[in-house]
Amino acid sequence: MDQRLSALARWVDQLPVAVDQPIAKEDFVPVSDDASFRRYFRCTKLSESWVFMDAPPEKEPLTDFLRIGRALADAGQAVPRILAEEAALGFLALTDLGDRQLLSELRVESARADALRVQAVDQLASLVTVNCDVPTYSEAKLIEELWLFPDWYLSQYLGLDLSENFSELWVRVCEFLVDSALAQPQGFVHRDYHSRNLMVIQDGNLGLLDFQDAVVGPVSYDLVSLLRDCYVECDAELETELVTRHHKALSAFLSDLGDLQTYRKRYELMGLQRHLKCAGIFARLYLRDGKEGYLQDIPRVLRYIMDVLNKYSELEGFANWLGPKLPADVLEIAL
Repeated sequence: MDQRLSALARWVDQLPVAVDQPIAKEDFVPVSDDASFRRYFRCTKLSESWVFMDAPPEKEPLTDFLRIGRALADAGQAVPRILAEEAALGFLALTDLGDRQLLSELRVESARADALRVQAVDQLASLVTVNCDVPTYSEAKLIEELWLFPDWYLSQYLGLDLSENFSELWVRVCEFLVDSALAQPQGFVHRDYHSRNLMVIQDGNLGLLDFQDAVVGPVSYDLVSLLRDCYVECDAELETELVTRHHKALSAFLSDLGDLQTYRKRYELMGLQRHLKCAGIFARLYLRDGKEGYLQDIPRVLRYIMDVLNKYSELEGFANWLGPKLPADVLEIAL
């Protein structure tokens, strides 16, 4: 029995949007799958279309979502407005941004898809300046995320017995990537700025979802999350144009950004850190949480990883170690 959904129904039944009918858990329809413990629903018996978040307080407290959401709204970003809240229970009622994920638009290669990517990149220039009390993307956090790759993908998913030789290579990779990340200017980072968290809404804006894990961190992080998305690929020529566009926009107010060549390298190394983390997370979602749908995205993530490993001489040793360890069917995609 879904006790939390029953509790959500009782809470919604008390809201002013409810109609003169009893509301039960059967009246709630899932809105989307989520990689966390959060769930989202619409209720079929309401007079208006609201989205309800169910976030178990012991696993997904609402404090960060509420604080960051209000800061983003104050900064003019299109985020769901909070219509009602019961933080102690982990329930929120939010305005409905619809069902048009950017992902569905980008999967149809067209001039419109390219224009939406441009729009999303331009939105980042204002996002990076959002003023909000969020944690720093620290050296310790960056390293902790990197270790998801050997711990979950290599060891638990592939079943590899990692040797001392691996540890030496891996520590050097971590140091190289973290040094590059921390050398960048730091700003507000959404941290999941990709096609499943950007909604194409009626007024033409791009709405932001899942911003509760935001940090102050490297300014290229959200850009590489968007252009080297785990769920859909961007044409290489357009990617180059948009990295250049973003660099130009940030250069207007970040004097320590560096030249375009430096920024491009830092962008690619930031992407490597993110994709190593994502491969580990996708393996964990399957092994620990039974969410096998994310497995289909691992080959794309591995290709991003191998492309960057093979590009930079500082990473050659790890590229030579990792390549032969990947499954043959993945190698055909990733290399």
